[in-house]
Amino acid sequence: MSSIRFAAPLLAALSMAAGAAQAGVQLLTDPSQMTTDVLVDFESGIPTTGPVTFSPAAQIGLAGSWADNVTPSGSNGLTIALESSPLVATFSQPMQAVGFYFGNDDFGLAFDVTMSAYDAHGLVGSVSLPVNRNDRADQFIGLISDTALSYVEISYQRPQAQSLSVYIDDFRATTAVPEPGSLLLAGFGLATLALLKRRRA
Repeated sequence: MSSIRFAAPLLAALSMAAGAAQAGVQLLTDPSQMTTDVLVDFESGIPTTGPVTFSPAAQIGLAGSWADNVTPSGSNGLTIALESSPLVATFSQPMQAVGFYFGNDDFGLAFDVTMSAYDAHGLVGSVSLPVNRNDRADQFIGLISDTALSYVEISYQRPQAQSLSVYIDDFRATTAVPEPGSLLLAGFGLATLALLKRRRA
């Protein structure tokens, strides 16, 4: 019985320590700043299963029509024509970093591209970049999070972007690894169970 009384406060203290770090995201401006475990170039269409899926309203967009025929790879990208709605990328497994190239930013309009990241509990943080206004999908925006992510939302600043549609290509993500605090808690839990089992025996 005394081992149970000792284990509970220690478990609570370890849990508090694991959750003490503040959640946050950091802006990335080049794909070399992240590890790429998942890459979707949209040349074979829009994935409907797998590690990442996209808004049902998203469509394949030809680079010649949407990005001055300049993309990081191939001739296809992904666009969503709902001017007031974000493009959502949802993950079937937690991700730690996310990034993509974007374009369709011509007509001399000055606006920001924003990516907002969410975990199972809500918004973790957002990053933004001003567009270079050259229409090409040659600008990269990404983020790395200290919290495992469930999905991201990609949007153009309104009303500054007017009716321009979001256009992205070469979407990439990094699979999350378990946090050290989580591993410590799991290890402590197993050790406690083993101790209790031995005392019963």
